[in-house]
Formats: sequence, structure tokens, C-alpha cells
Amino acid sequence: MSRFSKYCIYTIRQSDWLDERYQVNRAGTVTEGKSWKTGQELFNAAQADGETMPVVFAAAESITGLIYWAKLTSIAIKESGTGAETTYTFTDLTPIGPGHDLSELTLRESRRPLSDNYIRPYAICDTPIWVRWSAA
Repeated sequence: MSRFSKYCIYTIRQSDWLDERYQVNRAGTVTEGKSWKTGQELFNAAQADGETMPVVFAAAESITGLIYWAKLTSIAIKESGTGAETTYTFTDLTPIGPGHDLSELTLRESRRPLSDNYIRPYAICDTPIWVRWSAA
């Protein structure tokens, strides 16, 4: 049984790529052209507390709600003269049933629901209760 951290990372990926990862081995590695500095700090704190930090995915190609979640296993940030990029790895990719809107996630900073039209590729949110239940 795994305890989940208070926070998760919301992001987007192409649904066909996620579907393929789910069919192959339920794991993957992604490199984003953005620094996930706060996400990395929260991930490291969760690891130190023996907790698992989830990542929750929505489809990048259309706004259809939440489609998968997984367990983050690493987050690494690479700084360069032109910016930073984040590489993250996940396991245990799990489909989310239909009807889970983006607004089910609560943003960490503002304490407001994520907009159902949110298109940015990264946000820190509270871990949803249905992820926490999966650890029971």
C-alpha cells in the first residue's frame, strides 16, 4: 500500500501516446520544455516522507477531461543558456473513467478549481480523492 502526497502534477499529453504506453508497460518518460521547479521540490519532499506523488493527465489534442493518472518516479530539471527542460518518469499508468472534468482538480496556490478549459501544460494541484482511494 502506498501513501499519496497531498499534491499532484496536472499535465497534458497526446492521448494516443498515453494509450500506447498503457498497452505496452504502463510506464513512460517525457521531456517538457518547461521547468517544473516547484513540482520537483514537492516531489522530493514527498519522497522524503515516503509518499508517492501522482501525475494526472488530460488529452493535449482536445479538452475532454482527465484521462489517466500515474505514479511519478523521477523529476529532473536540466538548465541551459536558452532555458530549462524537465524530464519526468512515471509508472502504473491508470485510465480514469469518463466524466472526470479538469475542474475536479484544485490548484495549490489559488485554492480554486482548475478551469475545464485550462490549456497550460503544467499545474500543481491537490491530489484528488479518487487517486488517494486507489491506495486503500
